[in-house]
Amino acid sequence: MPTMYVYVAFRGKGELTVDGEVVASNRLVHGMISNVVRDDEYKRIFDEGVDNSRIHFHLILPNIEATPEGPQTSPVPTDSVMPNGMEQPFLHIMYEDVTVCPAG
Repeated sequence: MPTMYVYVAFRGKGELTVDGEVVASNRLVHGMISNVVRDDEYKRIFDEGVDNSRIHFHLILPNIEATPEGPQTSPVPTDSVMPNGMEQPFLHIMYEDVTVCPAG
């Protein structure tokens, strides 16, 4: 990853619902607001290409479930098939062109 500025980041536990039905619970959730670190084709760029004038919000559900025994690998039910034919086991949702308002 290139050097990036992160305005805010969080990790927590949540659930994934689809059409009001819980399809995965006790999931690790990660979110962050950062500057843009990908080019127009969504490929990662090097430090000199980082665009500090644009901001993205990332919402990530990795393939990790919180259990009483600790974190366990567990695919997120995404119904999204990757080019290799396997189901994608995580979600990474990126909202583009986010505006951060100054406090006050």
